Amino acid sequence: MRDGWLTVRLVEDMQYMLRAGRPIDAIVSGLHSATLPAIIQYRSLAWTGEKKVPDLPRAIIHSNVGRALASFEGLLCTKSGFRPARTVRAHTAESFALSTQDDLVSEAWELFEVRFNRSAQRAGLSRSIADLLQVALHEMVDNAISHSYADLLIISAYHALDGFVQFCVADTGIGVYESLRTCPEHARITTDSEAIRRAITDGVSRFGRGNGGWGFRQVFKAVASQWGFLRFRSGEGCVSIDGKDCDSDKGTQLFLSPLRGFHVTISCLTTPGAIAQPIA
Repeated sequence: MRDGWLTVRLVEDMQYMLRAGRPIDAIVSGLHSATLPAIIQYRSLAWTGEKKVPDLPRAIIHSNVGRALASFEGLLCTKSGFRPARTVRAHTAESFALSTQDDLVSEAWELFEVRFNRSAQRAGLSRSIADLLQVALHEMVDNAISHSYADLLIISAYHALDGFVQFCVADTGIGVYESLRTCPEHARITTDSEAIRRAITDGVSRFGRGNGGWGFRQVFKAVASQWGFLRFRSGEGCVSIDGKDCDSDKGTQLFLSPLRGFHVTISCLTTPGAIAQPIA
């Protein structure tokens, strides 16, 4: 674990501490940097009923990823504070809020996708890989809108550095477990991690096998060729998959403190070891 960095692993450790009644103020005050998914997950602790969550240090709030999420108080936000850009210029980090299919076909969202694509290419990915990641981003957001029953906004965000591209999609919905179990085919699922693995299998959805559920194929195809890393987090489950072994039945499975909704993080590198900082 990198000193001074807020990572998803540290967020999950702090969640355990909060649930045990132990303060985390000293840990948070010593942080100076953060990954994009860690900021989103940290701010999401309020969904799980963790009330004593300290504000992040100014160094993180004013970082590129911190400023990209500045419009949102966690994901507990309304569109009144969200003003999407109207340019196609590449960004280092940016976020977008959605709630309906109408948002997904809006001009503002289309421009966001173009900026993400151009940012990925500027970071060093080929046009073909950037196009695949753009399709994957769209599919992940469409998945959240269609299946999450989120009562708050769905957040999509990306971070693009020289040699590194990452996007996150997070919602406050019912989670993968509850979503899949609305279909009789998946009624015997017993854990969140099992539900995640089922959900990222081709052709599987809450509408039954063969009725959707193909969005993750684009993710795996892009990540497999770019030394990537996938992380899927919902409820008490987390499945992390290395791009070299990106089948849905492989990867690391963890059981964690519960987190509302579904968080997807997809990371790609231009070359192995392209960046030294933590990815997630």
